[in-house]
Amino acid sequence: MAANSKALELLDATAHTWQNLRGQGLDWPAMPAPFKAYPRDVRMVPLPRPEGWPAISCAEVFAGSAAPANVPNAAAVSALAQLACGVTAVVRRTVDEFHLRANASAGALYPCELYLAAQGVEGLPDGLFHFAVQRHALGLLRRGQILADGPGLRAWLTVIPFRSAWKYRDRAVRYLFLDAGHVLENLDGAARALGLSCRVDISANARETAGLLGIAPERERCLVEIELLGNADLASELPPPVHAGLARASTVSPREVEYPLITQALDLSSPGKSRDAAASLPDKRTAPAPLLERPFVQAVLHRRSRRSYMAGPLPSGALDALAVALSNPAGASCGLGVGFVVGGDESAPGGFHLLDRESGTLGASVFAVDRKKFTEACLDQAWMTKAAVLVCFFAAPDEAEAAHGPNALKRLLIQAGRLGQRIYLCAAALGLGACGVGAFIDEDARRTLGLAASERLLYVVAFGPVRGVVD
Repeated sequence: MAANSKALELLDATAHTWQNLRGQGLDWPAMPAPFKAYPRDVRMVPLPRPEGWPAISCAEVFAGSAAPANVPNAAAVSALAQLACGVTAVVRRTVDEFHLRANASAGALYPCELYLAAQGVEGLPDGLFHFAVQRHALGLLRRGQILADGPGLRAWLTVIPFRSAWKYRDRAVRYLFLDAGHVLENLDGAARALGLSCRVDISANARETAGLLGIAPERERCLVEIELLGNADLASELPPPVHAGLARASTVSPREVEYPLITQALDLSSPGKSRDAAASLPDKRTAPAPLLERPFVQAVLHRRSRRSYMAGPLPSGALDALAVALSNPAGASCGLGVGFVVGGDESAPGGFHLLDRESGTLGASVFAVDRKKFTEACLDQAWMTKAAVLVCFFAAPDEAEAAHGPNALKRLLIQAGRLGQRIYLCAAALGLGACGVGAFIDEDARRTLGLAASERLLYVVAFGPVRGVVD
């Protein structure tokens, strides 16, 4: 076992205590912009609205099924981007608008950015693009051949750390990876629905990709590279950027602050390629989850964070459906544990049941969880006491790093984010509510769940019936 692993050090260094939460205000003049702003030289290529949505169900997508292989056109790329991280609703407020998106995000701060290289895609010029979420368009960053052979489609997922760190400071290191997992889960499902592949490399060279994408590595960092069509390398000679100042768009606030722990976490990497595609794993998938017959697309477009939980049981079969859905792969195994707190309320304990992801079943309760104490550990978020299920993601960071190298923390949190997004989609498919929780007093939460001293809680997602109409 690795002694003093970086994964454990970073988790413990960003742990919440009641003491370190006191007196943390927000610097409102430094609030980051939610969208990147490129120079006018960057041509915007409007994306057509999708020509009908794929009908494949959530159950089929989660079980690893895919539509027949397909060479995408511009409408398919449009659907892919929309389902990954596009705007799904606009809330008009007194002085501005707030854009809800397909992916969940801590504090709705949306640190992720999506880039695409397209070659031989009908309706799009060959080139490298940035997905302009607010305009549902592609900003053309390099025009010409990006991939060595075509047709091809490749994506890069980046994060802008200050978007999350503005509110959460060093703790944002967790949310950056979780949020990337949320987007990646949507992207993987959308690719399956559209007949594309989704081969993920989580060890993309940060400096090389920064130069390719035209981003400032101290302000924006690539986390994953995804092959969606073809497997060609980059062209030996790339076309030049359309503007010499593209990297300035990575700055989203006039008063950005760098957080060293976040930089440390983003700098951790393993040598060589690190494929993380479910398709590359042994086929240990379970049968499609029962009840999850709603089209995947509709679940994504209607996903919301909901907290108005009602006390009462889940619909018949919903717990089994959730367990089966979470048992299917979300990247290569990395030592992530999944447990369900089921039952209990302020006056009676709930049971903590571990999920056997090999069989898709929940085991007997291994610990009695005081729901009131656990809610208090989650910063007194009282609504959690009424949620039918609390899904908890945890790991032993030392063991994970010993087995998987310096990328262990990144792998664990991205996978937790992917499965967390899957819970949101299951809730949308079943007419239930879901809401993620990344803020808790770490040691109190660990003890309340009965986790071992070597284990750490990474993420909690509430799931259950909610008040009001869930479309």
